[in-house]
Amino acid sequence: MFTSPSKVANHVRFLLTEFNDSDYHSLAQEICQLFEFGLETSICVLKTCLESFITYRKSHTNSLQIDQVVSLVLKRVLDKPNFETLLLLALQDVEVTQESLYDLATALHLSTSEKIRFGVSLTYSERSDASTSGRSFCMAEIERLCANPVKMDLAGQIHNLLPFLSLSEDLTKHLDSFKQTLSSSQSTDQLPFFLKPILSVGVHEADVSFSRSNFDAILAETDREINVGDLIAELGYGFTADASLCKEILSRFLPLIEATISRILVAIVRTYPGHEDHHNTISTFRLSLGCCTPIEPPTLGSWNVDILFEIIKQLAPGTSLVKVIENLDHEGFDIPNMEAFSFLMMLIRNICEGPFPLHAICSFVWKNVEGQLSFLKHAVLAPPEIFTFVHSERKLAYIDNMDSHEQLGLSNHAWLSLDLLDVLCQLAEKGLTVSVRSLLQYPLAHCPRTLLLGMAHIKTAYNVIQREVVSAILPGMIKNTQDSGFFLNLWQLNRELVIWGLLDAQTCGPDTMFTIIKICHDLEILSSVIESVPLSFGIRLAILASHRGFLETEKWLSDCVFQYKDVFFVEGLKVIKDTHYGESKDISSDQTSNLYLDATSLFLKVLKQHINLITSPSLFEEIEKAHPAIMDCNSKLLNDENENSSVSDAYGDDVKEEANSVPQPGNSQFFPGSGEGFGLNIDTLVAAAGRKENPIEAPLSEVQDKISFIINNVSATNIDSKGKEFTEILFIQYYPWFAQYMVMKRASIERKFHDLYLKFLDKVNSKLLYKEIIQATYENCKVLLRSELIKSSSEERSLLKNLGSWLGKVTIGRNHVLRGREIDPKSLIIDAYEKGLLIAIIPFTTKVLEPCQSSIAYRPPNPWTMCILELLSEVYFMPNLKMNLKFEIEIFFKNLGVDIKDVKPTSLLKDRKREIDGNPDFRNMAFGVAQESQPQMIDELKSENLPLHNQLELPELAAAFPNIGNLVIINQKLSALNLQFQRVVPFAMERAIEEIVSGVVQRYVCIAFLTTKEVVLKGYALEPDESCIYAARLMVASLAGHLAHVACKEPLRTSILVHLRISLQSLHISTDSFEQVVQLITNDNLDLGCAAIKQAATEKAIQVINADIAQQLLLRKKHIEGVETSLYDVAMLSQNSISLIPESLSPKPSRLSLAQLQVYENFAKLSWQRQPSQTSQDLSVTSSSIGDVGFVEPDPDGFQKQVSMLVAEWYQICEVPGENDSACVQYVLHLHQNKLLKGDAITESFFRILTEHSVVHCSPTEEINSGVLESSQQVQNPPFAGIDIYAKLVFSILNYFPEQESSCKPLVLSKIMAATVRYMFKDADDKKTSLNPRPYFRLFINWLLDLCSLDPATDGENCQVLISFADAFHALQPLKIPAFSFAWLELVSHRSFMPKLLSLNGQKGWPYVQRLLVDLLQFLEPFLRNAELRGPVHFLYKGTLKLLLVLLHDYPEFLSGYHFTFCDVIPASCIQMRNIILSSFPRNMRLPNPTIPNLKIDLLPEMAEAPCILSEVDAALKEKKMKDDLDEYLSMMQHDSSFLSQLKQRLLLPTSEANSAGTRYSVPLVNSLVLYSGLQAIQQLQAGVSEAQSNANIATLQMFNFLSGELDTEGRYLLLNAIANQLRYPNCHTHYFSYIMLQLFSESDQEIIKEQITRVLLERLIVNRPQPWGLLITFIELIKNPRYGFWEYGFVRCAPEIEKLCESVARYCGGQKPVDEGMVSTLIPCT
Repeated sequence: MFTSPSKVANHVRFLLTEFNDSDYHSLAQEICQLFEFGLETSICVLKTCLESFITYRKSHTNSLQIDQVVSLVLKRVLDKPNFETLLLLALQDVEVTQESLYDLATALHLSTSEKIRFGVSLTYSERSDASTSGRSFCMAEIERLCANPVKMDLAGQIHNLLPFLSLSEDLTKHLDSFKQTLSSSQSTDQLPFFLKPILSVGVHEADVSFSRSNFDAILAETDREINVGDLIAELGYGFTADASLCKEILSRFLPLIEATISRILVAIVRTYPGHEDHHNTISTFRLSLGCCTPIEPPTLGSWNVDILFEIIKQLAPGTSLVKVIENLDHEGFDIPNMEAFSFLMMLIRNICEGPFPLHAICSFVWKNVEGQLSFLKHAVLAPPEIFTFVHSERKLAYIDNMDSHEQLGLSNHAWLSLDLLDVLCQLAEKGLTVSVRSLLQYPLAHCPRTLLLGMAHIKTAYNVIQREVVSAILPGMIKNTQDSGFFLNLWQLNRELVIWGLLDAQTCGPDTMFTIIKICHDLEILSSVIESVPLSFGIRLAILASHRGFLETEKWLSDCVFQYKDVFFVEGLKVIKDTHYGESKDISSDQTSNLYLDATSLFLKVLKQHINLITSPSLFEEIEKAHPAIMDCNSKLLNDENENSSVSDAYGDDVKEEANSVPQPGNSQFFPGSGEGFGLNIDTLVAAAGRKENPIEAPLSEVQDKISFIINNVSATNIDSKGKEFTEILFIQYYPWFAQYMVMKRASIERKFHDLYLKFLDKVNSKLLYKEIIQATYENCKVLLRSELIKSSSEERSLLKNLGSWLGKVTIGRNHVLRGREIDPKSLIIDAYEKGLLIAIIPFTTKVLEPCQSSIAYRPPNPWTMCILELLSEVYFMPNLKMNLKFEIEIFFKNLGVDIKDVKPTSLLKDRKREIDGNPDFRNMAFGVAQESQPQMIDELKSENLPLHNQLELPELAAAFPNIGNLVIINQKLSALNLQFQRVVPFAMERAIEEIVSGVVQRYVCIAFLTTKEVVLKGYALEPDESCIYAARLMVASLAGHLAHVACKEPLRTSILVHLRISLQSLHISTDSFEQVVQLITNDNLDLGCAAIKQAATEKAIQVINADIAQQLLLRKKHIEGVETSLYDVAMLSQNSISLIPESLSPKPSRLSLAQLQVYENFAKLSWQRQPSQTSQDLSVTSSSIGDVGFVEPDPDGFQKQVSMLVAEWYQICEVPGENDSACVQYVLHLHQNKLLKGDAITESFFRILTEHSVVHCSPTEEINSGVLESSQQVQNPPFAGIDIYAKLVFSILNYFPEQESSCKPLVLSKIMAATVRYMFKDADDKKTSLNPRPYFRLFINWLLDLCSLDPATDGENCQVLISFADAFHALQPLKIPAFSFAWLELVSHRSFMPKLLSLNGQKGWPYVQRLLVDLLQFLEPFLRNAELRGPVHFLYKGTLKLLLVLLHDYPEFLSGYHFTFCDVIPASCIQMRNIILSSFPRNMRLPNPTIPNLKIDLLPEMAEAPCILSEVDAALKEKKMKDDLDEYLSMMQHDSSFLSQLKQRLLLPTSEANSAGTRYSVPLVNSLVLYSGLQAIQQLQAGVSEAQSNANIATLQMFNFLSGELDTEGRYLLLNAIANQLRYPNCHTHYFSYIMLQLFSESDQEIIKEQITRVLLERLIVNRPQPWGLLITFIELIKNPRYGFWEYGFVRCAPEIEKLCESVARYCGGQKPVDEGMVSTLIPCT
C-alpha cells in the first residue's frame, strides 16, 4: 500500500489533523488497520501517533479528539503479542521520564492493568533511562494496586509480570500481596485456570471450591490432554538443571509409564542439539509449582542427561525397555540425523538394561510409518557399537564364498536380518517406496548377494521392492557362471522372484540367454524353469535349449499343446509371426534370430498336428492363414539358398533386419527414473523439443506428476472419472505442454493404447486440446522424417510407425483432413524411393492410411486414396523389393479390402534414379534380374485344393467316427481292483479321439485325395468305361486310412494318457499303481482308437473322391451313350505334368494291362492287413455317445422328473462319508454331457427346479421323500439339508468346471443367480409377509463362503463372482422383498463379500457397494423421515449405523468418495448417520486439531487440494435440464436476475412427488445446485482469478444470498444443509463452503437466517461423535470471531436451555472467548 515509512508517517499525521470531531472511532479503526502491513509500518504508525499526541495536544484545536484517537489506538495495540517490540522501537529517539509516563497515562485514560502492561514493556528497553522510568512507573502502580485492590484483567500479562516481580529484589516483597490481590479481585470460578496454582497458601486453604482434590483432578485431566514431552521441550534445558525441580515436575505425572518415558525421550532427542532455551518459561513454571524463592537457573547448552537418568530410575524403577520402544510409535516421533539417533541409543542404554528389542521396530508396521522409517534409516547405517541387528530373531546365515567387500557391508548385521527386510518391503507398499529405495542403495552397492538372498525369503502382497532388487542384481549375476550354486539356492527359496529376474535378464543379449540355459541344465532345473516362466519366454528358452541338446523340442511342444491348448496356440503363433515379421522386441541377435527361424517349421508342424484342440474359431482361421504364408516364406528361403547364396542372404537379411527393427529394451536398471517405456529411445524427439525457439510453458511439477499418474492409470472402466479429474487439474494455457507430452512420450511409444487415449480425449471433450494434439503429432512426425538415423536405427523407425498410426487415427480416423502441407504421403514415397528410405516411409504411410477403411471421406475409391494405392502398387511390383516391404503393402491392401491386382500401378518411379549402394529397400542383386519360381509342394497340399463342398468340418467328423464305448478292452489283471473301469475308460477314450481326429483326418485325407486324383486321372485318362471310380476308391481309402493310422498313433497315445489320468482319479487308485494302470489301459486300447480314426479317414476320403471325379464319370457316360465323341479332357492331357511323363508311363488309347489294374486292386488287399481283431463293421455298430442323451427342448413334466432323478443321485453322493471329490467330478462331467451346463435357458430351468426342491425340503418337519431326495436309509434330515446339498452342488459345478468349456462358466453362474432371484420373487409374491428368509439366507451364505474361497487364478475371475453376487443382492433389495431385509443386510455386509468387493484392484467393486448402500438407505428413508423406528425398523437402522461405522474405519476413502450420493438419500433428520459419512477422510491424512488457538486454516497445504468425488455431481441438474442455464448464469459478467427469479420454482417438486417424498423441494437437485456451483467458483479461484473478478464466485454468492432470502423455512433449511454437507476434512471444498456459510451469516440482515444457520451447525454438533472436521472449524470461527457477534443475538439467549446448549457446545469446541483474528479469513488460496 505504502512504499516508504515517510509516506506512512505523513498519512497518519494527515488523518490525525484533518478530521472532524464526530468520527474518531472510525479513524482509530483505520489507523489500526495499518498495523497489518508488517513490523516496519507498525513501528512507524505507533511512533507517529505518540509524536502527534505530544506535539498537537496543546496547540491543535482538536487536541481532545487527538487524545481520544491515540488512546484507542494504543489500547488496541497493547493486546498484540509484539507490543514490547513496537513500543521500544517507537520510543527509541524519545526521552522517557517517569513524569512523562504519568502525563501520557493520564491523558490517554489508561486503566491500572494497561499502565502496568505499559511499564513492564519499558523495562525491557536497552536504554537505561527508559528501563528505569518504566520500572519505577510499574512499581508505583503495583504498590497502589496492592493498597487499593480493584477488579482488573491481567491474564494476558501474567507471564511477563511474575518474572518481573520475582527477579526484582525491591519488588519481591509485593509478590504475595499482588497474588492476594489477583485472587480477591474476582471469584474463584471466574479465575482463568492457569492463575489458580499461583494463589498463596492461605487462599488455597480458604477456598473450599478449589480444594486439593479438585486441583489433583484438574492435574489428572491436564495430564491426559498435555503431552509431557512437549511440556519438557517447552521448558528447555533448564528442566534438567536442577534435580529437585526435575523430580518435582515429573512427579506430577506419576505413574511414569513407558508411554510417558517414550515421549520424554523423543522430545529430548528432537531438540538435541541447538534448542533455544527459555529462562522465563522455566521460572514461571517454578512459581506455578509454589517455588517463590527467586533462583536464577544456570544456563545450559544441552540436556543434563545424568540428572534425567537418575530421576527416571527413581520414579520408574521397573521400566520395560520393550514397552518404551513400542511406545515410540506415536505422532511426532522422528529422528532428524545420525547424531540424534546416537543420542537416543545412549539414552535408552542408560535408562534400561538388556539388548535392544528389535521386534518392536521390525516385526510390524507402525502407525507412524514415517517415524519408523526414520529410525530404520539411521539404524542400518549405524556402527555396531551404537546399534546392531545381531540378535534379530530371523537371520540369514553367512553366505558361502562371501568376498571382503560384501562382508564390509554387514558390519552391524543389518542386511542379514530378515525381520528388517520384511518390514522395509511392507513400508514400501504403504506409500514409502521412494524412501525405501534410497535406503537400499547402500546394500546394493556393498552386499548385493546378501540383499538378494534375503529378499528371496520375503513375500508381501505385491512384492514391489523384491522384484526391483532381483531385476537389479540377478541379470549381472547370471553372467558369472560361478554363481550357479547361489542361483540354485534362490530358485529353491523363491521361484517367482527368480522368474521375474530371468524376464529382465533376457534383454541383456543372446549370451545371457544361453548362460541361463546352461546354468539351469547344470542344476537340473531346466524343465522346471521353462514350465514356470511365461509361455512366450518359455518357448524361446526351449528353442535355445534344443539347440544345445538339452531338450527334445517336438515332444515338449506336443505336451504343451495338450496342457495349455488355445493359450499355447496363441503364444506359439505369436512367436512364429514375431520371428518372421519382426513384431517382437525379444529377438536380440542374428544367432538367436536364425535359431528361431529354423524352429518355425517344427512349430507349424506340431501346431497343425494338434489343430483339432482349438476351441476358438478365430484362432483356427488365423493359423490356417498364417501357415501357407510362413511355409511359403521358408520355401523361398530354401530355394534361393540352393540356387544362389547371395539371394538367400538377401531374404535372410529381410527377416533379420525386420526383426532387428523392433526396439530392444536397454539394460535393466535398479529403480528406473522416468520409465519412458518399452525400450524405445525418444532422444531425437526430446532434443528437437528442446531446440524450439519458443519453449512450451509447463505446469508445476506437482501438476505434471498428477497428469502422469492419470495417464498411467486410465482404463476403460475409469475413463469418465479420469477425464473429469484431468479437466479439473490442467488449465488451458498448458494444453500445448500436454499435447507434446501425449504425442512424444505416450503415442510414439505405446501403440497398443492409442484407442484408449483417443477415448480419453473424447471424455475431456476439448476442441482446443485436440487441435494441439494434431499439431504436436505433425511436428514430431516431421522431426523423425528429417532424422539422419531413420535409415539405420530401428528404434527411430518404430517411433515413426507408431506416430503414423496415431496420426491416421486422429485425422483420417476421425474424418478430419490430413493436411498436405504438413504430411503428403505421395511426395514422401517418391522422395524415399530416391533416397533409400522406403524401409521407414512405407510402414509410416500404411499406418497413416490404415483408418481409410472406416472413414466416410477417405474410403476407397476416394481419388486421393486411390492415387496413393496406385503408387504403392508400383512399389510392390518392383523387382528385388525387400520381403518385409512387400508384406507391409500386402497387409495394408488386405486391411482396406482392396485386391492389389485390381489397382493399376503408376509409372511415377520408373524413370527416377535411386541409390544403389547401401540401399536397405532392395536386395543386393543385379538390377532387372528376375527370379525363377518353381512349383511348391506346399501349395499342392493346401486344404483349399479340396472341393468347396467337401471342406472338412469338426462337427461332421465328430459325428462320423463310431462309438467305441462297448469295445474298449479292460485287462483281466485289473479285475482284482474291483473298480468301475468300464464306466470311466470309454468316456476317456472318446474324449481322447475327439481331440485329435479332426486334424489328422483333415490333413491326410487332403494328401491322399490329391495324390489319388493325379494318379488315377492320369492312368485312366483314355479308359472308356467307369472303372476309374472303383480304382480311385480303392487307392484313396487305402492311402488315407494308412496315413491317418500311422500319423495318429503317438498323438493319440498322449491324449489317451492325459484323459485317463484325469478320469481315473475318481476311482481312488493307490499312488504306487496308478501310473501302471494308466499305461496298461492305454496300450490295450491304442489300436482300437487308431482303427476308429482310420475308419473315419477312409470314409471321408471316399466321400471326397466320389464328388471330385464325378465330372470324369459324366464324360465316360456320355461317351458310352454316344452324346460325346471324346471320353477325355483335352485340357488335362495338355498339362505339363502329363507331358513330362516318360513314354512308357504315359496314357495310351488302349485299355490298361492286367498288371496295371493289379496295382489298384492291391490297395484293397493292404487295407486291413494290420487291423486289430475289432473290424470296421464292429466299430460302426453304435453311433450314440453319452452326450447325446435328451435335455434338448424337454417337456416340463419329463424334464422335472429327470432333474429329480439327478438330485436323488447327487444326494446319494453327498451321503457318503469322507472326501468324495472324484464322485463329484464325475457327476459334474455327467451334467456337462447331458448339456445342462451350457448357460442357456435349459440351464436356468435346471437350477430353478433345484432351487425349488431345496427350499421346499428345508422344513424341520419334512422328510426328503424318495421322489426327490431319496435316501437309502430314509432317515430324518436336518432342517437345512436340502439347502446345504444344493449349495454344495453349485460349488462343485463351478469348482470342477471342465477347462475346455470354461467360457460357459460365467454364463452358468449368472443363470444360477437368475434362477434363484426369480424363484425368490415368486415365493415372496405368493407368501407376502409370511415369507421365510432363512433358507435363502443359508443358501447365499454357503455360496459366499465356498465360491469366494476358490482361490481364483485371476483377479478378473474373482471380480466376476463378486459382481454376480452384487447384482443378485441389488435385485433382491429390501424395497422389493421387505421380508428379506435383515438377511439381506447380513449378506451384504458379510466378511466374504463386502470387504473383498471393496478390495478389488482399481476400485472395480466400489460402484456396486455404493449401489447396495443406496438400496438400503432408500428402503429406510420413509421410516427415518417420519421417525417411525419401532420394532424391526429400529434394529435395521442400528445395523446400518454399525455397517457405516465399519466402513468409516476400514474404507474411509469409499465413504468420502460417494458422500454426495449418500447425502441425497439420507433424510435431513438423520443427523448422526450423515455425520458418520461426512466425517470420513483419507487414511493417509492427519487432521489438524481444530481447537488450537489462532489456527490459520488458510495456511494448511491441504486446503489447496481438491477432494476425490466419485459421484456424478451434475446428474440432477441434467435430469431437470438446468445445467446449461446454470452454466450460462455462472459465466456471465453481468448476472441476469431472470435465472434467479425462476430458480425457486424450478427447485420445487410436482405435487404428486412432493406428497410421497415428504418435502416440497427436490433434495438431490438442491444438493447438486450447491456443489456444482461451488465447484465452478473454486476452479476459477484456484486458476488465479481474484475474488472480485471471478464470475462464478460472484454469481454463486449472489445466488446463495438470493435463495437464503427468498426461500421459505423448509427450502432454506435444505439449502443450508447442502452447504454444510461439504464441511468435511481439510480440502479446498471445505474451505470454500465454510467461507460461504460464514458470509451468509455475516451479510444477512434477517436474524431468522442467522438463527437457521446456527441450528444447522448446532444440530450436527450435539449428536454423538464423530463430527466432521470442517463443521467444527466453521462453528468455532462463528462463535469466537467478534466480527460475527454471535453471542449478541437474541436467539442465543431466548431461553435458558438454549443458552446453556450454546455455551456447552462452545466449550466442547474450544472455548467461547472471542479473538481478533479469524481462522477463515480469506477465500481459496490461489495456486
